Amino acid sequence: MHTLVPHSSFKRKTNHAIHMKSKQSKDERQAVVIIHGIGEQEPMQTLRWLADGIVPEVKDNPMGFLQRYYVKPDELSELFDLRRITVAQDKEKTRIKTDLFEYYWAHQMRGTELSDVTSWGLQIFFRWKYVPQRLKWLHTALIATILLALAAFVFLFFRYADLQNRWIALMAAGSGVVYFLIKGIGALAKGISVNFIGDAARYLTPKPGNIINRQQIRKEGLELLRKLHGEMKPGAPKTPKYDRIVIVSHSLGSVIAYDLLSSLWASYHDEFSVLNEDHQNRLQEMQELVKQFDKKGLSEKLTEQELSTFQNLQSALLEASEAAGNPWRISDLITLGSPLSHAQLLLAKGKDGLQQFQKERMFPTCPPALEPQKTLSYNRDFDFGAGKMTKMKVPHHAALFGLTRWTNCWFKNDLVGGPMQDSFGIGIRDIELISKTHQRIPFLSHTQYLNRQETESVEIVRNIVFEPAPLKGHFPQT
Repeated sequence: MHTLVPHSSFKRKTNHAIHMKSKQSKDERQAVVIIHGIGEQEPMQTLRWLADGIVPEVKDNPMGFLQRYYVKPDELSELFDLRRITVAQDKEKTRIKTDLFEYYWAHQMRGTELSDVTSWGLQIFFRWKYVPQRLKWLHTALIATILLALAAFVFLFFRYADLQNRWIALMAAGSGVVYFLIKGIGALAKGISVNFIGDAARYLTPKPGNIINRQQIRKEGLELLRKLHGEMKPGAPKTPKYDRIVIVSHSLGSVIAYDLLSSLWASYHDEFSVLNEDHQNRLQEMQELVKQFDKKGLSEKLTEQELSTFQNLQSALLEASEAAGNPWRISDLITLGSPLSHAQLLLAKGKDGLQQFQKERMFPTCPPALEPQKTLSYNRDFDFGAGKMTKMKVPHHAALFGLTRWTNCWFKNDLVGGPMQDSFGIGIRDIELISKTHQRIPFLSHTQYLNRQETESVEIVRNIVFEPAPLKGHFPQT
């Protein structure tokens, strides 16, 4: 295997990406799609969160922007409340022109009942054998709280069961106050659980009552991604408008992003219009590298050099795949505070169950899972119009992370997010961060990943989005 030019180097604990800069063609353009998480988000709320976080102010911008960004009509979305945000190219043309889109799905999760949340919560709670190590203390604390509450109730009942009648009236009066307090607190709890936790409860539970919502969310998300892949440059009807697509996802949005990419790749993986030798060589090279990693297993992590080599090869294979006529353009998946870290609890019954799904290639991994024959590809005949069938190797339906890099960030005190390599593969770049705005209180940091005060997480996203390695011609030929 030849040596690839390093895609990025990382410094110190924060693992900031430092990409090579080069002149970008004025015709090059990329699309960035942000997918929001749970909650009552309004359209454009998360998109502005992304833009305000990663796009520098004009006065602080050394790149020569005349305006920070432009809000323009979103012709690809069917929601009239959405717009796209365009970040223009700078004077030196070191940054590619960028269109920011939001995939908004919150309106599809209406009608959630408290029973949906409680049944899901109980289901998760009683999977005590499958609770990840990082959450065991929280699970133990919940059990202890319940047991203490029951013990206190039993103690008080037997301690004061012999009260005289004179106390009964006082208790009856007080019970009315307590009743209204409980009703108020219950309504508040119901609002929080239904409007926030309810999204996760229903999307992550494939029960009949939730299927239509899950289906509609995925259908609309796939429609947006297909439109982005199908857009052509003005005046060039056979040239894709977007040379690169980046997916940024937060919280439950990362689960939706993972589902969308898995489904879209399954329909694109065998679409080719020409036999390209470089593509065939890169695919074989990726297969041999994954075989080496497969021998390591999940317990042994990749070195920084090995991970950089793998990510460079992912980009090289994506470029070669494009040259062979494949429509796939998604170069990066960025997950922020992702519950996929707890997939063994949320998506399967334990680590063994999750790994079985991955072995069956139901859940794509990074690097991709090998087929039983220890391959990432299979032979297929194509009719390219030359009067005869052409045989070529194509990547299998779960090999999307052979072409798409995966970067996962989480705050140390964010219990929703966490490391991803143990769940989905050693080819993921895991980056643990310490929140600058909410270091002490768990959960609060979960919504702060694109807060401009969180300079480390914002810089990581900004570097991946705005300073990619040159899109074409960067990788040496085999």
